[in-house]
Amino acid sequence: KDVKEVIVAVEDLLGRGGPNYSYRLWAREQPPDFSIEVATPFVNIPANGTSAIEVMVKRRGYLGPIHLSIPDLPDGILQEGGDFPAENTPQIGARPGYITLTAKPEAKRRSFPISVWGEAVSSDPPLRRKATVPGMITVVKGTDQKPFQALWLDTALPAATAKAVPLSLEVPDRHIRLPQGRGYELHWKLIKPSQMPAPIKVFPRASYFLKDFLVERRKLDKESEYPNEGVFNLTTSLTTPAVTFDLILDGVSQGGDEYSGEKLVTARAVTVEIVPLYQLKLLSEKLEIKRGAKLELIGKVQREPAFEGVIRVRAEGLPEQVTCPEVVIAGDQNDFRLVFEAGPDAKAGEFEVHLGSSASVPENKEKQDYIIPELKARLVVSPETVPVQAAK
Repeated sequence: KDVKEVIVAVEDLLGRGGPNYSYRLWAREQPPDFSIEVATPFVNIPANGTSAIEVMVKRRGYLGPIHLSIPDLPDGILQEGGDFPAENTPQIGARPGYITLTAKPEAKRRSFPISVWGEAVSSDPPLRRKATVPGMITVVKGTDQKPFQALWLDTALPAATAKAVPLSLEVPDRHIRLPQGRGYELHWKLIKPSQMPAPIKVFPRASYFLKDFLVERRKLDKESEYPNEGVFNLTTSLTTPAVTFDLILDGVSQGGDEYSGEKLVTARAVTVEIVPLYQLKLLSEKLEIKRGAKLELIGKVQREPAFEGVIRVRAEGLPEQVTCPEVVIAGDQNDFRLVFEAGPDAKAGEFEVHLGSSASVPENKEKQDYIIPELKARLVVSPETVPVQAAK
């Protein structure tokens, strides 16, 4: 945004460049876009178990939310996850996201190709992209060497239902609605046979790293280093972005962590939806008022449970000689009315007005106002003037 000049340095594979080397460069404006790439060459889904597919998203101008999906899955295969939240600022490189595939007990043993698609949720016109797959991955020895990939082999990802494994990682929650400034206890349970002595430790992996969002393992009294059940505390603040993303738990073999080590078992994806403490809903988003008249805009507050803060609503960006007093909504109220009044000499036309709001959060120790994104409405001031006697 607001970039007027871009300086590009060009060199060949040997690092040579300068005025003695000639290159021709083209630059052209492109619409917002993104691309997605599957990070694994295949996926095996254990019977009555779950596997995660890691997908890398590279943004090229489109910063809105993206949802991943796999169409035409065989009977008995359940998909979950696939949520990429919007980004306020573009990031260099790619971000990971996950879809989990779970084979139900009645799923047949078979192999089948799958295609991963990404859809830009807030794009107009709609934007849909198919993920590329690596085809094969061969590790290349040496320092700073990248694995060899054969992207040209196929556009479908090979998948198969495999034999069951004697492990399961259970998470009772599928969808968590988490208001800003609140926390949540995510319980998990690892089920394994008693004759399996190998220790397994459970780690979380998220599809997005959020500002002021923490996933912390709760330490229990006299807890072993490799417990079979536990709790992860999900903590937000009032400034945590209101987005939706996915959280996955893995059981990792001894000595590994969330970044390395063999993942022996995976839980089904948990979708985490971080939401504002309240939202404003308007009966109408377009108003028409005559000069010299008054008009009421009716609205409603949708509060999250246990939020009883006082809310102030105000109209901003009003045209000249149009006024609207601020409205204060008590903690036990949910309905409000904004009264607009246009003066007799108000400028006629259609204007965009912004409805801002702020709230007090009693448990906020810093005593700062809590603010949510403003709403937009269209205000039409008619050139017709209401007589003074009629306006009264």
